[in-house]
Amino acid sequence: MNISQSNITSPVGDDHLHGSGIAIYIPVVYSIVFIVGLIGNSLLLYLLVKYTKLKSVSNIFIFNLAIADILFMVGLPFLAYALASPSWNLGTAVCKIVLSIDGLNQFTGIYLLTVMSVDRYIVFVHPMKTMAFRTATKAKLVALCVWIFSSIVIFPLLLYSKLAESSKSTYACTVVFPQYFNRTAFLIYTFILAFVLPLLIIITCYLLISLELRRSRGPAIKTNAKKSSQKVIKMVILYVTIFIVCWLPFYVIQFTYMFHVDQSKPPSQSFFVLYLTSICLSYANSAINPYIYTLSTGAFRRNIQQSRRKQYKIVYSKNASVSKSNEKNGTAKNNNVKKSIILKTSDEIAV
Repeated sequence: MNISQSNITSPVGDDHLHGSGIAIYIPVVYSIVFIVGLIGNSLLLYLLVKYTKLKSVSNIFIFNLAIADILFMVGLPFLAYALASPSWNLGTAVCKIVLSIDGLNQFTGIYLLTVMSVDRYIVFVHPMKTMAFRTATKAKLVALCVWIFSSIVIFPLLLYSKLAESSKSTYACTVVFPQYFNRTAFLIYTFILAFVLPLLIIITCYLLISLELRRSRGPAIKTNAKKSSQKVIKMVILYVTIFIVCWLPFYVIQFTYMFHVDQSKPPSQSFFVLYLTSICLSYANSAINPYIYTLSTGAFRRNIQQSRRKQYKIVYSKNASVSKSNEKNGTAKNNNVKKSIILKTSDEIAV
């Protein structure tokens, strides 16, 4: 269902699917990706709202990324349904909504990752110059602009998505482009805007961060900079590798089918499996984002832990006050205070 190919059933045909083991295997794999992504991103939203109150720039971007990833994952059940069913029976309105939401959040998620990379570059390379305008309010405005820009980019989906009759009187949820803007043009359009440009920006930002850390002066600073630089380089390799592994196969398959496969004949079963696997990988990127971009970073964990420590101190202070008051009245409740401390400490360690 990824918008670059614009067919919720299968742009390469589904003759190999129905009545075969693939019809069971693929929906099961998609369901696993959906569950992992939904749990991870939902947990991330819960932690952000409960413990950070969205007061920092980074957390605002992460919050919007989690929303985009959750909405992007919503398309997977519909894709699994389309793969398991010989025809789309959910109507034109649902077709337009699903394709539009899928495309919107595909672009929004990728652009937010790009914005987060630019933000990290600003923090590392120009920390003093950007303190005045790097505020939570402006971060929300930037996130809003990302959503609006993504809506403009995917407008062709909303405009041209419809039900089209396929073989054997069945219907497919697809996008029927006019002659002046065909599928090939749309594929190139999305490849540049949703893969090439974001990837170049992300790589550039992290390379500049690494170079800036290596240029740091002073023995102590150099030692710390070297360690920080090594961490940044590892982060770059991790982020870029995952981004490429999840998205490049999808575009390779699309371009291969578009320019090197005889579309007058049904593709081979192996090619069809590769096509479905490439789609699964693109959704998997949104499923693992909460783990690799947030929970795996020390800054995010420290932010959560500090917030929980503050809650612990408040609860402890209240319980201590109650205990002192009870002691004055001749009724000690030290056991309750100790129990509260133990529970709060255990919760803090769990994070």
